[in-house]
Amino acid sequence: MFPIEQVNNDPHFLLRKAHAATSSIGSATVIVAMLERNGILKISSVGDCGLRVIREGQIIFSTSPQEHYFDCPYQLSSKVVGQTYLDAMVNNVELTEGDTTVMGSDGLFDNVFDHEIVSTIARCRDVVEAAKALANLASNHSMDSNFDSPYSLEARSKGFDVPIWRKILGMKLTGGKLDDITVVKELWSRHEAGMHIYARASAKGKRVQSNMGAKNNAIVMPDANEDATLNALVAAGFGAAGQRCMALSTVVFVGGLKSWQRNEYTN
Repeated sequence: MFPIEQVNNDPHFLLRKAHAATSSIGSATVIVAMLERNGILKISSVGDCGLRVIREGQIIFSTSPQEHYFDCPYQLSSKVVGQTYLDAMVNNVELTEGDTTVMGSDGLFDNVFDHEIVSTIARCRDVVEAAKALANLASNHSMDSNFDSPYSLEARSKGFDVPIWRKILGMKLTGGKLDDITVVKELWSRHEAGMHIYARASAKGKRVQSNMGAKNNAIVMPDANEDATLNALVAAGFGAAGQRCMALSTVVFVGGLKSWQRNEYTN
């Protein structure tokens, strides 16, 4: 075992310790990312797993793949021969509220272009839907022999292509790459105050409704039915212990509260 404090602050340390503890036969690429409370995303990677940071519809940061040569990435192995944590690329990225991160294996980035990642995420309602959509898109592209994928583009740039007689006929090397596909997507926001309150209260065994980024408002009109409105507000604000993305945090009474301030409601 090793100090958890060091792991929380240093993905490179975690990579080193995990590699040292590995005895299974085989090798693999790897990427580890840790987000600190101050918004700094620390990344350590070996090989061609990747990460993208998207801000306001634009990719502002991308990791770079590590390869010995085309289609032969750096990998960690339990054998002495091979890469170690010392070969890992280390990056720090400062995130701002609303930034989206997408992590994936080469099966994602070999089959899906960056602009497709951005457009797919923009169409999805939440992180789970987006991750599934990206994985499905990568899978479909990987089996499409006519799709001019990032993988086929790179292959041609490295000198791999169809025979010369096919080139004369206007053909070229196309198709996706059948490979493992893993996608992790995260939307980042600052909730230091809410997380502090949650940690302190939960440590004492207390339930917490910590709205943090929630900004859902209810508007109550002057002619609203009082009993029906109060029942609806309680359910909307505290149903499922308030832990829903659409839980109410604010109620605005049009015309004021005076007509609602009766003893049966205020006592």
